[in-house]
Amino acid sequence: MVDLPSWTWSDAFSIAASLAAIVALPYAAYQVRRARINSSATAAAMIFTNVRSRIDELATQKDEDGLYESTVALLNEIELSCAFYLDGQFGGYSGKLARAFLQDILGSIERNERLLNYVQRAVHKPDTFECVRKFCSKHKKGWSGLKQTSSRTSPRH
Repeated sequence: MVDLPSWTWSDAFSIAASLAAIVALPYAAYQVRRARINSSATAAAMIFTNVRSRIDELATQKDEDGLYESTVALLNEIELSCAFYLDGQFGGYSGKLARAFLQDILGSIERNERLLNYVQRAVHKPDTFECVRKFCSKHKKGWSGLKQTSSRTSPRH
């Protein structure tokens, strides 16, 4: 006859703890994924709100200086949004929407010659709007807004 090892309470607790950990790992992974999606939705909503506010501000400008300053404020908001995107803050469907939104806004700027000139005028260092450049190199390869300014280092205003 085979001798079975004697079980102690510590062995039973060890087995139970191992089983609990095995069950808890997929649940923890699920919770991390949900948290990431919730964070993405929050960040996307913030971007939509802030960019929309800057666009509304841009639409109310009557003179060249105000229009230029509002365009720069919009570009700074887009820069921050692109930084969030590049940092991996977006995921799921809200991430897809945020990317498409940024692409559409950049496309709208590109189609407006006056705003495109302000974009080029706003660049004063090689790393100005660096995140927008990186975003465009991945998701909007044809965007010409910053291509002509990539080597310029002196201010144009």
